[in-house]
Formats: sequence, C-alpha cells, structure tokens
Amino acid sequence: MVKPIGKIPWIDWTVENCRAVADFYPSVMGWGLTTVDVEDCQDFGAVLPGTDPPIAGISHQRAP
Repeated sequence: MVKPIGKIPWIDWTVENCRAVADFYPSVMGWGLTTVDVEDCQDFGAVLPGTDPPIAGISHQRAP
C-alpha cells in the first residue's frame, strides 16, 4: 500500500502579466479569485470551488 507523503499547501506565481494569468487559470480550472491590494496594483489568490482560504497566489513581477 502506498502512503501519501503530503500535499503542497501553497504555490506563488510571480508573473509579468498578472491580470491575464488571473483571468486564464480560473476559466480553465474552475477556480475562484480573491483580490489583494498591494501598493499600486492588485494581486490575486486562487480559491478552489467550495473552499477557503486561497491555495495559490498570483502576483505582479515587480523587478526584472
């Protein structure tokens, strides 16, 4: 019998086009989004249907 080792509790995506990623993944995966106001932009948290809190963060890349 195989015993599960665990699960990944959080993933952070830091991307150049945060809005496009935040629009794409929920549309194909069925995730919900939460918004997080950060300085002069808005980052996102991905939420599985019927769950809380977010399972992943989608953040703007702030430095090259």
